[in-house]
Amino acid sequence: MLPAYQHAVLPAGLHLAAAGAGDSAAQVAAARQMSAAAEAAAAAVSPPAAAVRSRGTQTDYRESEAQTEPYSPPYRVVDGDWAEELTVAALSWGHGLPAGQAEVEMIERLRNRRCWGETLPPTGDRCYGERRIKLIESIERQEWVALRLELMKHLLKEQEDRRKQRVTRRLDKRWKIRVAERDTQILRIQSQYARDTRRLRRWKEHKLGQASGQQRDIIAEYDTPGSMAFAPLTRQGADIDHLRGQPRRLQLPYLETRRGVETLEEVYGEQLTSPVIRMPDLPVSHLIEQRYSRKHLLQKELLDVHRMIKAEQELAAAGTESTSPRFLEKIEHPPPRPVTPTVAAPDAQDCDRSQAAICLQRILRGRAVQIRDQYVDEALSRIEGATVARLLDQLSNELIRLQEERRIHAFVLMAERERQRREAAEAGLRQRQLRRRREMDEIFKRTMKVHQQSVDTYLEDVILESTERTADQQARKHVRELAAHLNDIVHDLEQHPRDEWQSEELVSELVHSFVLPEVQRKETRARLRRHQQRHLAAARDTVLAELGGTGWPPVDASAAERARLAAQAADSGRRDAQVQAGRSQPADAE
Repeated sequence: MLPAYQHAVLPAGLHLAAAGAGDSAAQVAAARQMSAAAEAAAAAVSPPAAAVRSRGTQTDYRESEAQTEPYSPPYRVVDGDWAEELTVAALSWGHGLPAGQAEVEMIERLRNRRCWGETLPPTGDRCYGERRIKLIESIERQEWVALRLELMKHLLKEQEDRRKQRVTRRLDKRWKIRVAERDTQILRIQSQYARDTRRLRRWKEHKLGQASGQQRDIIAEYDTPGSMAFAPLTRQGADIDHLRGQPRRLQLPYLETRRGVETLEEVYGEQLTSPVIRMPDLPVSHLIEQRYSRKHLLQKELLDVHRMIKAEQELAAAGTESTSPRFLEKIEHPPPRPVTPTVAAPDAQDCDRSQAAICLQRILRGRAVQIRDQYVDEALSRIEGATVARLLDQLSNELIRLQEERRIHAFVLMAERERQRREAAEAGLRQRQLRRRREMDEIFKRTMKVHQQSVDTYLEDVILESTERTADQQARKHVRELAAHLNDIVHDLEQHPRDEWQSEELVSELVHSFVLPEVQRKETRARLRRHQQRHLAAARDTVLAELGGTGWPPVDASAAERARLAAQAADSGRRDAQVQAGRSQPADAE
């Protein structure tokens, strides 16, 4: 807010302007009241009025620190009243205010919408429902038309901007091409100018040499430092930068090594370390330039003036004066003009004829100009027609090419689809064939396996039967031999009488030969069985633990163990009985 003394100094109109174009009437009234109150307060605290009073003030505040947004005092809307300014309360200074054309159109649209809302039928009556819907649709249609017009304007503006950009790019491109052509032409002209200048100079030198009887002395030119061979002139087409880019370098083998440098010092001595500077003789070209230099000309004029003054002084001392005027100049009269020729007055008939001829000439010339313009227009039309025809032909060919390309592309897609379909069918057929082949191979393998197992079983049966028959025959033969041997031994014993000790010895040998080995065999079998039983128990516990961890039902280890031990005991007893029966048969037979 502004200070009180500034409110007192500012006129009331400024307060109204500060309120903003879009503020409400209540805000304006509040601003006026505040302005009046501020003026009254200022009048109450101000000193007595003076004879002269200033209406302008100067503050210590910068413009950037001053108030830039209008003051909006608080307001209150009376019940039953409605303020239109509140519909645009969202606008603020810099954001819609001061109001422009867009804001005015927005306010007009709001007013029209309020008017339409007031004219709409009430919503509670069903009779006016269709009418209300039609009115709302018409209002929305008008809004859509307005939006469409705005969109069309925006699109047309964008199209115009793009067209301007294309034209600008085309002009820039043409401008760059023209500038490049101009630069190329300038370089070509400069090169031609330098070439012609050199040609004229050579022609002039040749002519001057022929007139004076002197020919060009190339040795003298290269011997003179001021000649064109050493210092060519740029106005004659010499490229100094090219010559400067290739400096002459002194290449001596003595300067490459230290021994070479020492050799040069020994040969030349002090000439290298303390050279003697001698002024060279000026060439002829320098004398000529000095002769025609500005300083030399001034000195020559001063000498002439001094000579004239000295001559005047000598004449004055001698008492004689020069009879001729000092500044006498010969005035040449222009040659007399020739007599103006006269022409007799033409006849009226001749004048008419000449005017008619002039008119006829004008008509003919105008007709000739018209015919020429027609020819030009015809040529332009022919060129334009040829260009347009060529362009249309090219476009038609391009269209045909694109159509052919699309047709070929469609054929390619169809062929690719057909190829994929055939590949899929072939792949399915191939898979079925492979599956059938695997099935046939498996059937063949299993059939051959059955045949092989049958052959193996038959061979095993034959071999087992042969083995058993052979073993039976060999056992019977061995038993017969053993019985015959024992029979011989017993017969020998029976023939020879024996005492009690010999009988006991025989019994002990029989016991040691038959009873003790059998007992040892049984003990060995029992020991092996007990040894294997520990490993079997450990393996059984491990298997039962694994089965219990995987979710199998628990097994009664004690019952299973008892059943297994009983089965093993019965099996071992049955085998022992068979062995004993087998052993007793040979004894009975014997």
